[in-house]
Amino acid sequence: MRHSLLASVIIALLVIASLAHAQSENSRGPMMPEIQALWATHEAAQKTVAADRDKKLANLDYIYRLNVDKLKNERAAVGDLDGALAAKAELDRLSAHQALTDAQRKAMNPELGKLRAAYEAALKGYQNEEVRSEAALLQKLLADLEALQTRITTTGDLDKALVVKAQKERIAAEAQGRPVANTPLTPAPVPEPPKVQPSVTLPNVTPNDSERGWIRLFRSNDPKIWNTDTNVSEERFAISLANAPNDAKWFRMKRPDLGGNDCVIIPISFRSLTGGAGTRDYHWTGTGKKMNGHTLLGISRLGAIARDGDAKAVSISPGHPGWGWGISPPGVPNPGPAFAWNCTKQGESKVVDISVKTTGLTGEESKHVLK
Repeated sequence: MRHSLLASVIIALLVIASLAHAQSENSRGPMMPEIQALWATHEAAQKTVAADRDKKLANLDYIYRLNVDKLKNERAAVGDLDGALAAKAELDRLSAHQALTDAQRKAMNPELGKLRAAYEAALKGYQNEEVRSEAALLQKLLADLEALQTRITTTGDLDKALVVKAQKERIAAEAQGRPVANTPLTPAPVPEPPKVQPSVTLPNVTPNDSERGWIRLFRSNDPKIWNTDTNVSEERFAISLANAPNDAKWFRMKRPDLGGNDCVIIPISFRSLTGGAGTRDYHWTGTGKKMNGHTLLGISRLGAIARDGDAKAVSISPGHPGWGWGISPPGVPNPGPAFAWNCTKQGESKVVDISVKTTGLTGEESKHVLK
C-alpha cells in the first residue's frame, strides 16, 4: 500500500551509500576523513527526513482510522448495516496492512470512497515531499564534494582530489541508475513531482485523548505557532485549522502541568476556530491577532476587567483577562507579552493543550463549561 514507493526510495539511497563506500575502500583504501565528515552529515539529514516522514504517516493513518471509525458509527446509528460493514472492512484492512484491490475500491460507497481518496491524496503528497527532500540532500552532498575537490586541488594534492572526484561521480551515477564509467560530475536535475495538497491529514503524530474523543490542535507555550503545521516535539505541536474536524462542537484549553482536570471548555463551531466565539460572558480569540507585536490567543472572561496600567493584569481580548496569551500591563503604550490562567497572570508562559471534540461531553467534562 503506502510503503512501496517510500521503501524503494530508501533502498535506492542505501544502495548508493553502500556502493560509494565499497568503491572507496576497494579501489582507494578507506574513505578519507574529509569525505567521511560530509557523508556523516548527509546521513544525519537523511535520518531527520525519515523521522519526519514516519511521524506524518503515522498521524495520517491515525486521522484516517478516526474518520472511518466515525463513519462506521454514524451508519450503524441510522441502521445502515451495509455502510457500517463497509467501514469496518476498511478498518480491518488497515489493521492487517492489506492493499486495497480495484474491486474493493469500486465497491466502496460514496462516503467511504471520498475518505479513501482524501487519504490517498495526502499520502501521495507526503511521498512527493520526501522524494523532493531526498533529491535536495543528494544535490547538497554532490555540491559539498565538488567544493572539497576544488579545495584539495588548490593545495596541489591531485591524487587526493581524484579520490573525491571518483566518489562524487560514482554517487551521481548510481543516483541516476547509470553505469559508473564516464559519468558527469553532477546528476541531471530531478524533476519535481506534481504537488498534491493533502485533504484530510495532520502533519505529525501526537497523543490525543482518544478515549474521550478530544482531537488536539495545539500543544505549546508559544502562541505564534497556532494555526500552523508544526511538530518540533510533543511540547511544541500545532496543526493548521484547515485540517481540523469541520464538525467540531466543543473547544477545550487545559494546562497539562496542573493535571487533566484543570481545563476550561466552551461550545464552538469550525468557522469560529479561526475567528471568535462566545457569549456575553466570555470570548474566544483565535485569529492570531497581534497587539504591540505580540500574539493574542485564548479565552477571555468578559465579566472581568484587566484594568489599564495594572502590571498584574493580562488583557487577552481588549480590556479582559482569562486563559491564554495576551499583553500586560494593558492600556499603556508598549505592553509586553504575558500569559494568564483563570484570569491570573502567571510568572512565565506555560504549555497549553488546545483540543476540540465532535461529540457530546461527559458529565465530568460538562462541569468545566464556561457559563
